[in-house]
Amino acid sequence: MDDDKIDIRGFLGVLRRQIKFIFATVIFVLMAAFLYVYVQTPLYTASTLIQVDPAGKNILAADQGSQNSNLNDVRVDGEIEILRSDAVAVRVVQMANLMADPEFGLGVLVEDLDQNPSILLKTVIQNIQRAIRITRKGNTYLISASVTSENPMRAAELANILADAYILNQITTKVDSIETVASILRVRLAEARMALERDETAFDEFIAENIALFETGSGRVEFAALKAAYSSALAQSAQSEIRLGALETGLQNRDWASIAETMQSEAIITLERQRAAANARLEAAANGSQASVELRLNLASIDEELNRKTTTAVRNLRAEVSELRAQISDTQAQIRRSVLSGDLPPALLTKIYELQQSSSITRAQYDNFLTRLRDVELQADLQVADARVVSPALPPLDPSSQSKRTILVLAGILALGLGVGLAFLNEYFIGGFTNEDQLANTLQVPVGARIPAVTPQKPPSRPSAEPSAAEVYATQPMSGYAESIRRLRVALDQALGWRSDAQQSDIEGGRVIMIASTVPEEGKSNTALSLGRAYAGSGLRTLLIDCDLRKPRMHKILGAEPNSGMLDYLTSSQAGDVSEHMYQKDYASDLEVLLGAGRSNVPTDQLLAGPRFSRLIKEARAGFDIIILDTPPLLPLVDGLYLAHYADVIALLVKWSSTTQQDVRSILPALLDSKNKNAEIVSVLSQVRSGKHGYFGKYAAYYGNQNES
Repeated sequence: MDDDKIDIRGFLGVLRRQIKFIFATVIFVLMAAFLYVYVQTPLYTASTLIQVDPAGKNILAADQGSQNSNLNDVRVDGEIEILRSDAVAVRVVQMANLMADPEFGLGVLVEDLDQNPSILLKTVIQNIQRAIRITRKGNTYLISASVTSENPMRAAELANILADAYILNQITTKVDSIETVASILRVRLAEARMALERDETAFDEFIAENIALFETGSGRVEFAALKAAYSSALAQSAQSEIRLGALETGLQNRDWASIAETMQSEAIITLERQRAAANARLEAAANGSQASVELRLNLASIDEELNRKTTTAVRNLRAEVSELRAQISDTQAQIRRSVLSGDLPPALLTKIYELQQSSSITRAQYDNFLTRLRDVELQADLQVADARVVSPALPPLDPSSQSKRTILVLAGILALGLGVGLAFLNEYFIGGFTNEDQLANTLQVPVGARIPAVTPQKPPSRPSAEPSAAEVYATQPMSGYAESIRRLRVALDQALGWRSDAQQSDIEGGRVIMIASTVPEEGKSNTALSLGRAYAGSGLRTLLIDCDLRKPRMHKILGAEPNSGMLDYLTSSQAGDVSEHMYQKDYASDLEVLLGAGRSNVPTDQLLAGPRFSRLIKEARAGFDIIILDTPPLLPLVDGLYLAHYADVIALLVKWSSTTQQDVRSILPALLDSKNKNAEIVSVLSQVRSGKHGYFGKYAAYYGNQNES
């Protein structure tokens, strides 16, 4: 199939291999969805509809003028942000008493908490803001304000409170702005009033200072008469104001004697004497008697009459004072006009004009400020909001959250997609290798064989040997395990036979096969021993070398305890060949085994890269047809990278569904760089568990003495 076409068979193969993983993911997600559906509290959303007047409302303005649609859109967007603001949320918290609300509030009284009240308030604000949703209806001036709550009645109530809080905040903001302007105008008005009084006083003082000049000029008779009238009115006004003050004080304190003395009225004096006589008789009368009752009624009647006459006198006196003030003001104006119309020196006229103009300008400013202040105060009393509620919120009938069926269906779809995605991720990146195609595509090296997992067996003739899979090859030569070893031998022979005659001429003697793995426990030693028995059984002189100097194991599988081993040979300072007692004859075949014994206490890579090991390989090539190297794992140790240089072919074992792809990918570049440039790498999927329907179970009739698990 071409690379640019979809591999349907490969896709289905991944699904088949990862079906358990997919099924587990679906079950997990569905269980979480079921738990969420039956634990969650249904939520209800209520909405109120608000219409915004982008032009703003001013009752006192007759014409609002034309409107710009772009500016109106900006205004509406701004109102939406105001609806979402903390200022409106604070009003909602206050109006709905949300601080102790069990859903949005703290659940307890603020007084019971030790935290800063501002922090507590902000917490409640954030809770209610999460439940609020503000949206604009298309390009209209309508705004939908929604609140979500566990209680449908509460949702509608809070939505309406939100709208009311927004409108109240809008009016309050406008009134506060107007009050700020009004406070500034009041200050300026007071300053203008003081300036006006100062200018008027300066003008009058100037006239008084130059009174002699005015009296000697033309019109002196008229000026003298006006001056006399002004002085008389001023004196009368002063006296009347004194009397008015005394009467008001006496009336407030009900001091009828002082009132009679001030007014000098026979009627008041007579009433005051009658009151005094009645009061004296009341003191002499017995309490509760008919005489005392009649006297009290008489005193009340006299007090009422005194109060009426005094009030009338105060009212008349106030009118008199007002009339005198008006007369003083009019006489003062006539004096000013008389002064200006008289025959005066130019310097004096200029000064008078300057004072008069200054007073006129100040009066105009005062009138302007006073008019503006009255307008602003009237606006503050007549402010209305630039928005209104066109549709109040009603309690919703159905929850706004998704129905249980919808949630479960969506969860099922999500679970299936997630399971398939994770399956492919596990197949190609994270998990272990589960089939030959996956192994070949990932490593880009041919797969030599798949070795099934078998139950380790212990050789009856070797009581000290540990159970091993290699014993299955010896005791069950017709089993699926033995057949997979022979298949691996075929793949290795093909790898060795791919070289040209010129390449093979560079190698003298036997061929070296390296059995490697990424991590421990991948079946290297058992595979190496079984493969050695397969080569030895075909009549080839075969040598198996245990190259794991850190943790040698071959002697345990064979049940042999050599006096010395590979470590002794490599660390020995004596020159010479391998001693015969280091070789062991395999009890089940003609395979020769060079065992390891003991653990090294020096760096083992130095030993394997040294001249003694190189001499050992050279001697082995001369004496054997096949040399198999059982090597330590590549990821934790570097020993195998030094051994790769001697190999003519490398069998890289990967444990089925266990060794991670990342580990194999991380070690493969170093192995490629370390091996002989003509050496091939053959991958092997080891310890495959396929069950009775798998590869080896499917063809079980062709295998005898089955012991695969």
